[in-house]
Amino acid sequence: MDYTTIDLNGLDPEAPLVFLIDIDCDHGPWRYVGASALGIRLPKVGFPWIVQKLVEGGISDPFWSERCEWVHVKMLEAWVFDRALRLKLLENPPREILAERRKILARQHGAGFERLVGDTGALEQSVAELRLRALALVRGASSAGVACMENPLRWRAAVIEYARAQGLGAEAAEAALEVELS
Repeated sequence: MDYTTIDLNGLDPEAPLVFLIDIDCDHGPWRYVGASALGIRLPKVGFPWIVQKLVEGGISDPFWSERCEWVHVKMLEAWVFDRALRLKLLENPPREILAERRKILARQHGAGFERLVGDTGALEQSVAELRLRALALVRGASSAGVACMENPLRWRAAVIEYARAQGLGAEAAEAALEVELS
């Protein structure tokens, strides 16, 4: 899982930064402006980690949904369906005004920064729909090996959905899906 393009924009990727994620989604382009006191590590490492956890059903943490934002669901959609996902660094503001600059730049770029706080049903439904669509795509592949090599995240999402639908563990579901595709 990686971005289609990363534009450092001449900025220091290790310093606090405000960044833009531009995603091609089902219903057109979607933009997100985020801020990171950790530099590029948050959008480059932290966000993909959260997306991977979304595919797997989250983590056992009572505050899990508060850490998820719509951007993670949209990133999952882009990676599962091989759509463009671009990261652009916008500026390196001082840490003290990071949140303020994020809001200003979000408005300037017509982007959101919505959280899913208190809306775990919408999060779970969106991810379940993406896993179901991933399974449909995988079932159209010529073989399990091809499906897995073409898009490992899509394959993982399909296996998890297959396991849920069949009442199987992940390993048994993967084996059964491989047999179904052979």
